[in-house]
Amino acid sequence: MNFYGDFDAEMGPADVRARRMRCYGHILNLVARAFLYGEDFEAFEAESQVFDLLGQREDDLRHWRKKGPVGKIHKVVKFIRSSPQRCELFKRSSRENGEAQEYLLASESTAELEVVMNNDTRWNSTYFMIPRALIKQGDIRAFLVHPEVEK
Repeated sequence: MNFYGDFDAEMGPADVRARRMRCYGHILNLVARAFLYGEDFEAFEAESQVFDLLGQREDDLRHWRKKGPVGKIHKVVKFIRSSPQRCELFKRSSRENGEAQEYLLASESTAELEVVMNNDTRWNSTYFMIPRALIKQGDIRAFLVHPEVEK
């Protein structure tokens, strides 16, 4: 059973395909990806996975840096979250960085917040990744220069 067939029995498969309705969330996701990453995000991501599989971290890093600030945030967050040891080191570094800063009575601590990784299944995951990275900017910088982080 299809939506158009209920309204007009004479509509064939070609008519249905030509008039199909797309999900607004999916359209918004495609537009946002094109805006952030360029036209062919799938090819871009496939190339990144090839670099990853071949262990060419520097080439993958350069590849993502071409995509601007969002690409840089993605790579840093992926680096942090790709290992339990790095996640734990990031949390520890965040707590140490938070203790070094002076707190105001009305301000909330951000030491326990984690960085958010964008993904393919949630169209707004990049939207959530960016503000969290901005909130955790000082902690991310402290983590990246931490002596225990392998380069």
